[in-house]
Parts: sequence; structure tokens; C-alpha cells
Amino acid sequence: SQNKLMSYFGRVNYSYDSKYLFQATMRADGSSRFAPGNQWGYFPSASAGWRISQEDFWNVSWMNDLKIRYSYGQLGSQNVGNYDWMSLINSYTAYNFAGGLSPTAGQAIVELSNNDISWETLIQHNFGVDMAFLNNQLLVTAEYYISKSEDCLYNQEILRVTGATNNPVVNSATLSNRGVELRSEERRVGKECRS
Repeated sequence: SQNKLMSYFGRVNYSYDSKYLFQATMRADGSSRFAPGNQWGYFPSASAGWRISQEDFWNVSWMNDLKIRYSYGQLGSQNVGNYDWMSLINSYTAYNFAGGLSPTAGQAIVELSNNDISWETLIQHNFGVDMAFLNNQLLVTAEYYISKSEDCLYNQEILRVTGATNNPVVNSATLSNRGVELRSEERRVGKECRS
């Protein structure tokens, strides 16, 4: 049993005067776990930020830093078996014909194939605010995210009369999630001791 994964990615960063921030990434992933024609997935991402506290009009003494940002990104998942896109045949199957006493050797498909399975894609939007107070000793981050998984890889139940013992993998679901994250960090400035 073996599988192969190959990835290419490129990234561009841009910062103007530490106030306007931009980043873009393009990623291409190829996996042997999918059938030829579906092996490659392409996943872009980008982010932009504005450090308002660096502007000339900023005059808030009790807040040392304020940055707002937005990001969009896609990630891929290949969470399937190595050969789920191929039909598996069991050659140890035996059949009795016309009431025969000795079984006749044969073969049977035990796992149905699905050549159409492809990458599961996670799409996420993030809206964030970063703040610093008390001479940068207290850092606070607030973030709102919207996450959506498309073409989720799932084992679809099928009738056993097909003769297959395993449920084939399909891209069959969409899952959405959203929420708010709040984080704070306190930085303690130690005193330098000299003797």
C-alpha cells in the first residue's frame, strides 16, 4: 500500500510604510488517492490589513496599536484511503451451481469504485481586530470567522444486495460553521538587575 502527495505553492507579501499590509498565496496539491483527472486541487488565499495606529491622524494615548484585517483562504483534504477510487475484487469467492457438492472458484467485487471523488475544500473568511494597551503590555484580539467545508468526503451507505462489503466514498455534504474568538495576552516587562 502506498500513496504520493506533491505540492507547489507561492507567496507574495507587500507592506507599505507598515500601515497597509497584503499577502497572497497560491497552493496546488496533487494526490494519488484520487483518480487521474481529479488528482490536483488548487487552493488560493489572501489577506489584507490596515494598521490605523500608524496613521498621522491617530491620537489615542491609551491605545498603543490598532489593526483591522480580513483574510480569505482555502484548504484541501485528501482524507480517503489509498485506493478508494478503484473497485476491489475478491478472488477467493466460491459459488455452488445447480446444487453441486463442490464449490466453484470465482471472483466478486467487494468494494464499489467512485472515480469522481476529489478534494474536500475548506473555505474560511476571517475578520479581525488587534489592539495593544498599557505600553504594549496588554494585547487583545477579536476575530469573527465563517467556515464552510464543501464536497465533504463521506462513506455513502448502499444496499448490501450489491454484493459490496464497504460503502463507497463520495463528495456528498456541505458543513458550515461560524463564531467569535477573543484572546488576550499580558506581557510583563522585567527589571534589569545589575550588581
